[in-house]
Amino acid sequence: LTMASEALRLAAALPPQEALEPEFLFLGTGSAKPTSRRGQSAILVRLGTSLVLLDCGGGTWSQLVRLLGKEAAREAVDALDLVWISHHHADHCAGLPSLLSQRTVPGLQVVAPSAVRRFWVAAL
Repeated sequence: LTMASEALRLAAALPPQEALEPEFLFLGTGSAKPTSRRGQSAILVRLGTSLVLLDCGGGTWSQLVRLLGKEAAREAVDALDLVWISHHHADHCAGLPSLLSQRTVPGLQVVAPSAVRRFWVAAL
């Protein structure tokens, strides 16, 4: 966890004095076999003033709305600094187009393998 926290701090370019304990909101941990209670992979991480989404499986936007309410979910999506996609399998990136369609501000950095970019461009 310490190495992951440090990597996120560096990726978000936070000064060391702002790097606090990370907060995690598990939106989905069901991977390839989601259930009604476990969605596809997505973890929202707040680290200091940065908000990062780790993976964005199908249903990520719906889960944000379910847990935060529609207004707070939109605020969270607009506040995102970085979306990191681990690999191109749909259970890790299929929610990206619907999540991005909710965003109203520019400037989101998406870090992903090239196969994800091809999927994202085709879906939009």
